[in-house]
Amino acid sequence: MHFRLPGILCLVLLSCGKNDTGNECTSSVTLREKASFRIGTTHDYFGQGVDDTLVARHFNRLSTENLLKMETTFPSPNTVNFDAFNLMARNAATLNMEAVHAHTVVWHRQVPVWLEAASPEEREHQLRFYCEKFREAIQNQIFLEVEGVDVVNEALNEDGSFRISLWHEAMGRNYILMAFREMSKLDASVKLFYNDYNLALNPVKLDAALDLCDWLRSKGVRVDGIGMQMHITIDEPQEQDIAAAFEKVTERGYLLHISELDISLNPRNTVSNANNDRLQIQADRYARVFRLYNALPSKYRYGITTWGFSDAHSWIPAEYNRFDAPLLFDTRRLPKPAYCACINALQ
Repeated sequence: MHFRLPGILCLVLLSCGKNDTGNECTSSVTLREKASFRIGTTHDYFGQGVDDTLVARHFNRLSTENLLKMETTFPSPNTVNFDAFNLMARNAATLNMEAVHAHTVVWHRQVPVWLEAASPEEREHQLRFYCEKFREAIQNQIFLEVEGVDVVNEALNEDGSFRISLWHEAMGRNYILMAFREMSKLDASVKLFYNDYNLALNPVKLDAALDLCDWLRSKGVRVDGIGMQMHITIDEPQEQDIAAAFEKVTERGYLLHISELDISLNPRNTVSNANNDRLQIQADRYARVFRLYNALPSKYRYGITTWGFSDAHSWIPAEYNRFDAPLLFDTRRLPKPAYCACINALQ
């Protein structure tokens, strides 16, 4: 399945006004109004910052970025704290945000130091305890509907083998089964996801992720979907590879969440600013992702989430020590050409 998008840059120029610099666009319609699926982003500190109203205007679902990572919620053995998550949800609900996606229960990074020093037996005990308390936190969330949970994040290597993490060292792949078994006790309206990166770029890893989810289902636990992170660039992956990955996920009967979308315009660290040419290439890439996703049967579309609201919030510059501008809004919180391109792609 290969979708061609002729003239998409022309559509951007016709449908969205641009200022004199060519670096912004305007639209009378927002993404949350236009899309027939959820449009999400990350904004952990709702109610504590100046971006709240803008986020709520353009997006209708929040993904937690760090508020539900273990280093935040698991301060000591047999002790959890989800107060920051509840505060964010309460504040977001006052501005008409509609739902939250909980990211993530189990990951190999951002774990508390005390847990890294624990014995394998103690890690297993604490993981079991934590999964139970995480589930209870989701059940007890009264301010915003929790529509989904990333139960396990990034458990696979690029060759499809299991990542040797402190969880895998303690339990082998059964740590994944434990986490999904506990989360499967949630109401079926809360969708459960396996989340990972490079799945659109690496078919070997995608096949391994799907095989893992099939194995989990064979063990009697619920796995509703695949979170395809989509930290991609203006160069890769190719459109046909993205389309093939989308088709593979849905053909196996899984919901598809584009869970952490951003599109780097400086992947090789060769530029120091967002020039017009790169912004337009980026806009075209965003449009192609949105159009491919919108063409999927609606029963498989859980939604698209950008990993950060604006370029001021992107994780990429700090992680890779380079300039980048990978999101839909610039550092001034103004919509870029990519924003209007996404709206046009949903026509």
